[in-house]
Amino acid sequence: MRSKPGHRQDVKRNLSHNSWDFYRNFLGRIMSDLPDSLSYKKPVIGALQANDVDSLLGIADSLSSQMYDDASSHFLANQVACLIKKYPFPVSLGSFRPKEKAWEKFLQAEARCAQVNEYFRSAHDLDAPVQFHFKAMRDFIYHVLGPVVDRTSWYEMCDFGPGASIGVGGHATNLNRKLCSDWTASPGALDYGYAAFVHDWNLIRSFSGRSGIQILDPAELRRKFREKCTLVRHNKIAFAPKTTVTDRVIAVEPFINGFLQKGLDQLMRLKLKRVGLDLSDQTKNSEGARLGSLYDDELSFATIDLSSASDSISEELCRNLLPPDWFDIMNSIRSKSFSHDGVVRRYEKFCSMGNGFCFPLETLLFAAAAHAVGCKSPGHDFVVYGDDIVLQRRRARDLLVLLEVMGFAVNSGKTFIEGPFRESCGRDWFGGEDVRPFVLDFRFDCIESCFKFLNLSKRNQRSADFFTGVNDLVLSLIPDKFRFFRPEKGPPDSGIDTDLDVFLSSPFARWNRHLQRWSWLELHHRPVEDNLTGSNSAYALTIAVIQGANSEQPFTFRRKTRAKVVRVYPPKLRHSGGGVARHFGRV
Repeated sequence: MRSKPGHRQDVKRNLSHNSWDFYRNFLGRIMSDLPDSLSYKKPVIGALQANDVDSLLGIADSLSSQMYDDASSHFLANQVACLIKKYPFPVSLGSFRPKEKAWEKFLQAEARCAQVNEYFRSAHDLDAPVQFHFKAMRDFIYHVLGPVVDRTSWYEMCDFGPGASIGVGGHATNLNRKLCSDWTASPGALDYGYAAFVHDWNLIRSFSGRSGIQILDPAELRRKFREKCTLVRHNKIAFAPKTTVTDRVIAVEPFINGFLQKGLDQLMRLKLKRVGLDLSDQTKNSEGARLGSLYDDELSFATIDLSSASDSISEELCRNLLPPDWFDIMNSIRSKSFSHDGVVRRYEKFCSMGNGFCFPLETLLFAAAAHAVGCKSPGHDFVVYGDDIVLQRRRARDLLVLLEVMGFAVNSGKTFIEGPFRESCGRDWFGGEDVRPFVLDFRFDCIESCFKFLNLSKRNQRSADFFTGVNDLVLSLIPDKFRFFRPEKGPPDSGIDTDLDVFLSSPFARWNRHLQRWSWLELHHRPVEDNLTGSNSAYALTIAVIQGANSEQPFTFRRKTRAKVVRVYPPKLRHSGGGVARHFGRV
């Protein structure tokens, strides 16, 4: 069964046109159901009725920063705040300017990095405690990384990320587009890029221009590679949504730089994992935060979060702490300058958000700092995931002092040393209870958004109970023909997770007697295929196949999809002939 696309688009246009009015009704209904004794109930309702978005955001910030006596009070206040502070309000209703705010924070971080750089360049004799801590950090980093970069392992791990690079942007950022475009590189990354590319014969063919002929002359290969590359001396500043008030500043790297940085990222992650810091797993951070919220003693855990951490890693700090070979390579393949509004400036920071090795580098630096103040075993006495730090309370204040010397600013609103609340890696705990609120960061402007709310707002029983009074209100936005109830969880924006009895009352529930299985309808999104063909498309396809790309759509546009209604048969094993076959499909 398929819906007519025009009908769904009509629904989307209607929802989009009325999304602000619905949000006011939605939030007003929630606030009216809350107890009158709550001090923030009337101010929120008043600001909502007056379309005063600035006041709403001010109330949300106040609620998030307060301390509460019990888990229920904490959850209620923060859940109200999370329905406001990230909602994409119409820009015309507020005085907020997210790009300007983000740029201001970026420049503040640059100024802080400049001070740290000047401090390390001019200071000949550091204070004795600082010298002691920095030596301990160097020893820890040396232990994790080793003295030199294993070039072979690094080159083997180099890869192409899905995002934009200088010369390849918009929705068309797949591997084929990148290999068929002109390749950009900073001067320092050029030789390393050549060494990494000639490590893979498929990549050699992508720039040699000699189909079916193997070029063995290194000088000729280097010349071909150099002809393909365009030198750039900066990355490019861009902005991504973060909250209503501020965007996030990211930097788009040159193509070759991003390829090399990705390899270093993978190599550093592997080395961090060997010492107990697994950047593919946030559960240790969450468990540490939970334990910290349960016990009130010095051996319990505190959680520390930093403001603009990735923008505050200064050049001289890295020069001072990293093994020379690691610093030289990172310094060569990073962008040393940035371009914004046509103006090019030199970075004071060592790497910007968007740099491929930024995340493991900041993890390593903060882990080294935690070790330097007395934390012994990574993954046990402390754990670090980016700028989310969990460590024993007795070491927390010493770490805060050291982080300040290193040039980092503590995010006091998300740092918790005292009291029964802890937060780390998207998990909130109050006295051992899960109090993580649902964050409304989208408008109710399409059917998929309604599905998303109805599913994600039930993340736990406390959250499900909070939204009981508005579920029917959101459901009323979805026409009957698109109310796709299902008894099993699926992608949150494709249908409505529900109990079996509700599903069985749905007109779309169907029993398949051959499979002995229920089926249902979902709204599926399929990436739009990019059919560009170029001189390097064959080599791009070969690399994509090796990496396990979808054979039907090896190259697609990023964040560009087509939706259609499909019937889903969940996986079920049954005997067929002499073997076992898995039956699934869509019609």
